[in-house]
Amino acid sequence: MNSTQTSIDTWPVWRGQLSTFKVTIVFLLHILVLFAPLTYRRLEFSLSILTIYVTLQCGLVLGYHRLLTHRCFATYTWLKRALSLVGTLAMQDGPISWVAIHRTHHRIAEQPFDPHSPKNGFLWAHLFWIFFEHPRLSQSERILIARDLHGDSFIRFCEERFILLNTAATAGVFLIGFGIGGLSRAFSFLVWIVAVRTVCLWHVTFLVNSVGHTMGYRNFDTPDDSHNVWILGVLALGDGWHNNHHAFPACAAHGRRWFEIDFTYLFILILERCGLAWNVQHAALIRSSHSQRYRPKEAGSAG
Repeated sequence: MNSTQTSIDTWPVWRGQLSTFKVTIVFLLHILVLFAPLTYRRLEFSLSILTIYVTLQCGLVLGYHRLLTHRCFATYTWLKRALSLVGTLAMQDGPISWVAIHRTHHRIAEQPFDPHSPKNGFLWAHLFWIFFEHPRLSQSERILIARDLHGDSFIRFCEERFILLNTAATAGVFLIGFGIGGLSRAFSFLVWIVAVRTVCLWHVTFLVNSVGHTMGYRNFDTPDDSHNVWILGVLALGDGWHNNHHAFPACAAHGRRWFEIDFTYLFILILERCGLAWNVQHAALIRSSHSQRYRPKEAGSAG
């Protein structure tokens, strides 16, 4: 099967019930993004860029992905909870669900029940998988997969109050805009700081799932279709070196070659130097303990 097929016929037969709520939210936020050129103001644009970076860096890549999912480092409970809250406000999923889905992907990447494999179509891997229930990822199964997180009352709160927290944050953004300049600024704040921010975060994350499993180059002969994509390495703050990550998921550093810059690993090094991170799974440590896990590809075959 061509991994770039987009026909609905390629979607997995196991897909569960369609969530009309998720479809509606995704549709509405994409519609709001269309108003961005009409509502442009320097303040809203600047705040959008800032919140995109903070949410992506601290909430998704550092918090949800490297800390909660793969435990690439350890930190204080207060910082772990703060990162979890920022990740929650990315409007992708609660921390327990996000972690359970991602751990499942790593366990069965490119196999039939992989939640977002491009083998079921590029658009399925990129976006449409989020609209359907997964038969092996019920709420109880997600809790089981991420049981190390379920014991934390605050992380459990973020999971159970995911919609409430995002609704409150959206209302807060609207009210701040209203206080600055009435309904006109309230709407522009909603467009730029909620819609533009959220849609950008969605697609940066989803590009790793779709493009990161269909094109690029491979440093390691992993049993999946993961690839390194340089533009995603930059946009996703290091998570675009996806083949490296699938070879060594617990490693805090995703870059392997000199040009594979991993901004998130640099961030972790700063946290470690400041005493805010410890037990960091550096590349040298991972290589020594998993030296035979996957062989590096030959220099002429990394295409």
